[in-house]
Amino acid sequence: MLYQRCPRKYWWRYIGLPDAPFPRTPEMIRGTNIHSVLEPLVEDPKKVDVAFERAAELGVAADNAVFASMEIFDALTQKVGPWECIMAETKLKVYDPINDVVLTGAFDGLIMFENGDVALVEIKTGKWSDFKHNNTRKELAFYQYMLSLSALPSSGIEELPMATHFLYIAPDAANEKYAAKMEATRSKTVGFGMTQGMFVLEKINKRTTTAFTKRFAQVKHGLTTREWPIKWDDYSCAQWCDFSTQCEPEMHGLAPNPTEEEE
Repeated sequence: MLYQRCPRKYWWRYIGLPDAPFPRTPEMIRGTNIHSVLEPLVEDPKKVDVAFERAAELGVAADNAVFASMEIFDALTQKVGPWECIMAETKLKVYDPINDVVLTGAFDGLIMFENGDVALVEIKTGKWSDFKHNNTRKELAFYQYMLSLSALPSSGIEELPMATHFLYIAPDAANEKYAAKMEATRSKTVGFGMTQGMFVLEKINKRTTTAFTKRFAQVKHGLTTREWPIKWDDYSCAQWCDFSTQCEPEMHGLAPNPTEEEE
């Protein structure tokens, strides 16, 4: 939910410059390629040959994340058991009659283990941390809400099973302290690659659902009232946002607020 992360970034992306092309960074291209390689493994962890063939085609066959991912999925099978893939790399479009909006979202997988547990899967490349884990949980809570809407006749899609767990696949994770912290948490099942990478399978709790409901109401209010404040962070904005050069002058009084020009 981009608006939740930064309302101003949402405004630039979808209102201020909706048709502007933005160059993809090497990190973004690599992330897309790794996702593509791992898709067959989400469908079936035995599809190792398919994954390696795809890695060779995309030029990432020597990437450590590819090897770590094979080990992670193997560890998941051993610790939790085999699974059936319900959906992989799926984009959903669901009508929400409660808020009278159409929601769209894309998640990496929805799988069901032999014990009946259902997990929403999200693959994240790059460094893994509490911050990234929490942000990914917020994404998955949104997808869980979309799954709940599928049970309504007006949703426009076939009913899907509700997830009981969130499954995070982090093939670049290498923080040993964070790994130990996850292992020590009772509500989580954790597995690792030989030299890097980890998976975290966590049960969805009421606190996560309640927090999402509150955030979603705030997002709806902000979009309805057309509020576009800047959520500035010296590190992440400068490093990862395409619009940071527009926001910084405005915060110092050197440029006008562009969102006021549209009103």
